[in-house]
Amino acid sequence: MQRRAMTSEAARVPIYQLKVTLLDTRPPIWGRLQVRSDSRLSRLHQILQLAFGWTDSHLHQFVIDGQYYSEPDDEYDMPTVNERRVLLNQVVVDRGISFRYEYDFGDNWQHAVMVEAMVLPRFRRQVPAMQPGPDLTESRKRLAAGSRGWNADAVGCTSP
Repeated sequence: MQRRAMTSEAARVPIYQLKVTLLDTRPPIWGRLQVRSDSRLSRLHQILQLAFGWTDSHLHQFVIDGQYYSEPDDEYDMPTVNERRVLLNQVVVDRGISFRYEYDFGDNWQHAVMVEAMVLPRFRRQVPAMQPGPDLTESRKRLAAGSRGWNADAVGCTSP
């Protein structure tokens, strides 16, 4: 299959390589994601749900530079910014920046997310969905390897 070089606007959108680590686990559970920098935080939430096998059945939030981002919820008494209105590259602008993704406030699953690299794509299908760390479950490894329909388009890595 011949790859076509990107010549459109999409070629100029940097790809963020993120290392995502589930905190307080021994051995550490982690993976690497590559997402478009212009992805909405709500899209990143969906990607993280798929990558870590969560079911999106609990509340979540991002904590970036002291600001909380999540879905608006009148019952949750904390000032938050609507994650659907915020692009990743608006709040994370450089390599080395870390932030938190919190899921299921009862069980308090906390993920450290660090921007490891920022690259420009050369080909349309260059962006992988996830590279598993050594201790992700076997099913997560199969999904990351491309089985059962897992691909970058399915989890939205190539579109905001």
